[in-house]
Amino acid sequence: MLRFAADENLNYNIVRGLLRRKSDLNIIRIQDVGLSGKDDETVLEWAAQENRILLTHDVTTITKYAYKRINEGLPMPGVFKKGKWIFYDIMEQKLDKESNHYRVTFFEEREEPFHFLPEDIERVVKKSEEMGFLELLAYIRNIENEGYDASVYKVDLHAKLAFPFVSFIMCLAGAGISSRSKLKESLSVSIFYGICIAFFYWIFYSFCLSLGYGEMLPPFMAAWVANFVFFCFGIVVFLK
Repeated sequence: MLRFAADENLNYNIVRGLLRRKSDLNIIRIQDVGLSGKDDETVLEWAAQENRILLTHDVTTITKYAYKRINEGLPMPGVFKKGKWIFYDIMEQKLDKESNHYRVTFFEEREEPFHFLPEDIERVVKKSEEMGFLELLAYIRNIENEGYDASVYKVDLHAKLAFPFVSFIMCLAGAGISSRSKLKESLSVSIFYGICIAFFYWIFYSFCLSLGYGEMLPPFMAAWVANFVFFCFGIVVFLK
């Protein structure tokens, strides 16, 4: 079975997407084996020793060092070159059903007819905004059942509930502003204030979500705190 390693810069959603398509895929993350922050040559050396194919977004330096290893005759599990998957120094095991023993064959270089390209790996990923509430909820449960952290997806889940309330909050704040005596005779000023409130809401809302993505705020608070603050502001303006 082919063994893969996900580079530190590889989007984790891609790993999740691959595992959703093929649950028995043998893939681990570089940061899970203590190589976080290590240079490219160290990562490639480890991948070669573990006989793992490295998946990465880095097409600038990783590929340079990969071909350097090939030219120097060093072990290199595989590369994608000229539309083909090519693997080096690999061992193939096939089970002989009659004898119930494995037949082992070694290859210095072998081309494998995989029916997907590196670009196809990213296409298996489904973003949170492409999923409905129930689908995202089920996705989060699957992630947690596999022992992974789903905080980012939880933020998006709560955001799907919180964001629709912005219409009511903006209407409340707008009604309060338009009813103030000093602004009754100036429609353009009321519109300006309304635009400013909407703008600052969006900035504050996005900032809170980013804190949630960075796990500096709990997912529920990250999605709802902007609504709470601006709802209180709308109440104050409306009643004042």
